Formats: sequence, structure tokens, C-alpha cells
Amino acid sequence: MSLNAFGEIIEEEWRKTPRLRQNVALHDYVIMPNHFHTILQILFPKNSKDPEESSAQPAFKSPSHTVGAVVRGFKGITTKKVKELTRLTESNGEDNGLDTGRGEWQFAPTRVHLPIEKIDLNQSIWQRNYYDIIIRNEKSYHRISRYIKNNPKNWKEDELY
Repeated sequence: MSLNAFGEIIEEEWRKTPRLRQNVALHDYVIMPNHFHTILQILFPKNSKDPEESSAQPAFKSPSHTVGAVVRGFKGITTKKVKELTRLTESNGEDNGLDTGRGEWQFAPTRVHLPIEKIDLNQSIWQRNYYDIIIRNEKSYHRISRYIKNNPKNWKEDELY
């Protein structure tokens, strides 16, 4: 799959995440036409113990160090940038592939020549919540990593294809 302009925004902002939040490490991810999968690791400060090794709680000082905060920040900036691109294109009267017809969007069209579909600026572009899974061991990590890597191959079987 090739990313369209919206998919490029998603990828660029996701790759910035560890620079913005030093307690985060990124692993595998894939940007699909209508969703996004990733493995996100929350790192513990050096002065705290890994909760797997003890019952001590991590010494985080801010709720901004949570998975929810990372997702919220990511969704916020990507929404802003995608809508800015849509507004800019509309106000300039440009036709850079944004389709004003359906109010849907594709992060990554399955064929490069498909038009980029625009965002309805009055609608949210992300689902309200997210699904998270705690990876507890190496076997689980490899299973989830394989799922992410193989997701584009399975796109045609997706109910939303």
C-alpha cells in the first residue's frame, strides 16, 4: 500500500512520538485505509522498578505518560493537520487529489492512483476510543507483530474493504 497525503501526516506524526514523549518507544505499526495498528511501549523511569519485577508503582509525575495521553495527543495533532490540509486545498481552489464528494477518507489507498477522499470538517476523523492489549510475553509480542505486518495482505478480506 502507498500512503496518500493523509497517511503521510499520520506516519510523520507517529514517528515524532518518541521525540515528544521520552517515555515511549515505537515498535511495529501499519497505516491502513481506515485504521492504524501499532505496538507502543511505555518505558519506566530509570529510578523506578519494572512492575513485572515488583509490586512498586512507576514514579510517573504526570498523567501525560499514559497510553491514553499518547493516543489523545496523536489523534489531536493528526486531526488538526488533516483538517488544515483539507481547508488549505479548498481555499486555494486546488485539485491535489482531494475528492469533495463523499466526506470519507483513506489513510492509504490500495492503489496509488485512487483519489484522496476528503474529511468532513464537521466530523471526527478518528473513532472515539481505541483498543489496547497488554503484551505480557515474547510469544504474544511476536503474534501481534505478525498480525500488524500481515494486515495489508488481509485488507481485501476486511469487512470495510
